[in-house]
Amino acid sequence: MTTQSKMLLAFTLTCVSALSAVAEDLTLKTAEAPAPEGVSEAIGALLQGEALQLVAGDETAFSFWLRKEIPLSAAPEDSKDALEKVAATAVIGVVEVVCDEHRDYRDDEIYTGVYTMRFGLQPEDGNHLGTSQYNFFAVLIPVSMDEDPAGLADHEEMVDASADDTATAHPVILSLRPVATPGGETPTLTEPVEEHKALRVKVPAKAEGGDAIDLEFEIVYEGHGEL
Repeated sequence: MTTQSKMLLAFTLTCVSALSAVAEDLTLKTAEAPAPEGVSEAIGALLQGEALQLVAGDETAFSFWLRKEIPLSAAPEDSKDALEKVAATAVIGVVEVVCDEHRDYRDDEIYTGVYTMRFGLQPEDGNHLGTSQYNFFAVLIPVSMDEDPAGLADHEEMVDASADDTATAHPVILSLRPVATPGGETPTLTEPVEEHKALRVKVPAKAEGGDAIDLEFEIVYEGHGEL
């Protein structure tokens, strides 16, 4: 067997094992880890040095690196409302996805790879009516197309970058949910509603000229709505 064949076989076996892991209940591990390969220096400098890993056995399904401090467009009146104040298209983190059998909130396939996560709001234009309880999303963009934190400042530009290399021509999205009662354990895994599984996190956030607050929210990694 050639070296190339051995490498392909090893990758295939890893994917098969990882896909079996996804069918199981994932558990949460944290690890000190640098941003994954491909993340630009400018975006990597924004990230925390800790990876939040969703694993089954020895296999990792997702790894999340969250931003050190998320920018807000204005100071929220209440910590429960802070997610509404996240600056449009702001980088909120990076995610590494293992293998090709993960699905996003539209139930579309998420390809293997490393993505920036930017904050997106579902447009209220009559074309996106569905069953999503909240209109907050992490829009996933391949890191090769998103190297400047100040780039993709326009909503449509961000959506187009996310949808550029997908089978459906739709952006890749994960639902974000506010936390009804802040102050609980984080990070932790939750089941916020039926058939939804999420990673609950707490990240410092601040509006320009304001004081930092704890922004608590949930990243839905399993489950979808009709958008």
